[in-house]
Amino acid sequence: MKLFLLGKFQKIKFLIEYLVSKNFSEPLFIKKYIKEGSVIVDIGSNVGSFIDSINRFDNNYFFHSIEPNLELIKYQKKKYRKLKRINFYNLAISNKGGESPFYIRTPSSHSSLKEEHIDSEFNNEVSIKKVKTLALATFVKSENITKIDLLKIDTEGSEIDILESSKNLIKSGLIKYIKIEATSSAINSIFEFAKKTDLKVIGVNNIFHFENTFNFFDLYLENTNIKHNE
Repeated sequence: MKLFLLGKFQKIKFLIEYLVSKNFSEPLFIKKYIKEGSVIVDIGSNVGSFIDSINRFDNNYFFHSIEPNLELIKYQKKKYRKLKRINFYNLAISNKGGESPFYIRTPSSHSSLKEEHIDSEFNNEVSIKKVKTLALATFVKSENITKIDLLKIDTEGSEIDILESSKNLIKSGLIKYIKIEATSSAINSIFEFAKKTDLKVIGVNNIFHFENTFNFFDLYLENTNIKHNE
């Protein structure tokens, strides 16, 4: 078992080092693959930093901004009051519908549905709120979304839950590209999920280490099921 796990780790390590050595660029990726009129779903949109990074290309994208923290949704509505092609949702995407405690922390980017946070030494819990939760498939159906050109997932611990519950959307080709935060605790699960659902790794950036220990990076995936279904 130890040799098996070591082999898997070495393969992942080689893949990451190879991708990083090729200098993956998010702006170049967006410019090349996210075309005019693309639908972008931002799960865990926080203050809208990812929306800002995409919107600067001014290609008439349509955004679905999903954020469980009501104060941040209010902030975004003011910030993007002149942006017409955006919908705001004060809820959390999870693996099932209902209600769940949402742990609000400082910094706000560390808030999550998870009671424990991988980087607890870097944040403080401020309050706990009840939030509405939906599976992504339910959300897509309720909003009549027929395609997602880019799905961004940054939920501080719920990423693999969201992926697992979105398996049918991926297999059907509804989702084209995914950007996901891969933490040290979830990286193996994410790579295993990618393998079994035909998601191709196309890039890695924003690698963060603390005291020479890997914490997380942003992982970019392409859904090859789209090519299979054509």
